[in-house]
Amino acid sequence: MKGEASLLKSIGSYTLINILNKSIPFLLLPVLTNFLTPEDFGIITNIESLIVITTTIIGVNFSSSFIRQFVKKEVDLKSYTSTVFRLILLFFGIVSLLLFSFVDVIYEWTAIPKVVIYSISIFSLLENLIEVVLSLWRMEDKPFKYGKLRIARTIIEVSITILFVVIYQYNWWGRFFGIYTAGILTGLFSLVYLFKKGYLTQKYNPVYRSYFLRYGLPLIPHTLSGILIMYSDKLIITKYLSIGENGVYSVAFTIGMVISVLQTSFNQAWVPSLFKRLATNSMEEKRKLVKITYVYMAGILMVVFVLWLITPVIYFFLGKDFSEGMDVVAIIGLGFAFNGMYKMMVNYIFYSEKTQIISLITIGIAILNISLSIYLIKDYGILGTAYASAISFFIQFLMTWMISAIVYPMPWLLKK
Repeated sequence: MKGEASLLKSIGSYTLINILNKSIPFLLLPVLTNFLTPEDFGIITNIESLIVITTTIIGVNFSSSFIRQFVKKEVDLKSYTSTVFRLILLFFGIVSLLLFSFVDVIYEWTAIPKVVIYSISIFSLLENLIEVVLSLWRMEDKPFKYGKLRIARTIIEVSITILFVVIYQYNWWGRFFGIYTAGILTGLFSLVYLFKKGYLTQKYNPVYRSYFLRYGLPLIPHTLSGILIMYSDKLIITKYLSIGENGVYSVAFTIGMVISVLQTSFNQAWVPSLFKRLATNSMEEKRKLVKITYVYMAGILMVVFVLWLITPVIYFFLGKDFSEGMDVVAIIGLGFAFNGMYKMMVNYIFYSEKTQIISLITIGIAILNISLSIYLIKDYGILGTAYASAISFFIQFLMTWMISAIVYPMPWLLKK
């Protein structure tokens, strides 16, 4: 009972933090939709998508490997982090070169101004350091520190956004200034923090380099494919419809992401507890984990139903130019629910360290998602891309569940 109480307390803490963090820009949405056009939202969404892609390539799953090594306790974590950081700097240079080389192609597909494209790589480098600091605090079970950093970043972002969008009316540039400034300041804080704590000042260790690359590189196709599943719909809408339609879809996507906030919060608290319980190799603990998983699945589907009910109320406060996206919200929310279920299953594969399997699944799902999006967008518009994402997430969840049951058997039938 004590273990369950601790888990519930941890989940509650991270869920509350993330809800507080995400509720601020969510509450800002009615303001932004009355000051920004659908085209403005479309450009901002594409910028955010590019940030996610570059952050992933530069980081090579830095924070994920950090968590795994924290649990295993087989390495000197500070030396490991220092070694990985030097590799990250190398990847930063490669990504920066690629952005400069393909800036015209990126602009053609996304409508992102070139000066913004040039500035993305430094933002993404610091983003990886932020995630390492947050991962460290999660593993040390310090939700107060975790919350302060997350919420401080959001307050800076929102304050600058209001200043430049509402007061000075800088259109989407004002929103970008808010996102970029908050990320840079938080990233610099994380850089200084890691230096002071000795996580970036240890000697380079070739053995730890091999550990990291063996863990992280096989996950790159998985992570990039996951990003394609999550963000390719915006690029497809921009290419086949318009940047304005992408903006309408992006607002609906933001509302549907309420489900993502909840499942991400749960997973952030769940992973440390899951790994520690699996390490005991107790069948009783495994049955408890299975029961919690089933309760979670039922709960997240109930939340999607509630979101569907209140969506008309939310859109009452938004600008009329965005009303077309109302029917898309629940489908996006359902997709995120399936994505949350997938995360519950993929954690067992992460624990078993058979990460190559994950990449194969995700690559296949990414190809399916892009194909479905292009096919369905012709007849159903932005609704078609939402259908494609939900279907893809559902299939990904089922496939991952089946494979995780093979690589790390669990008592899913609850038999004694």
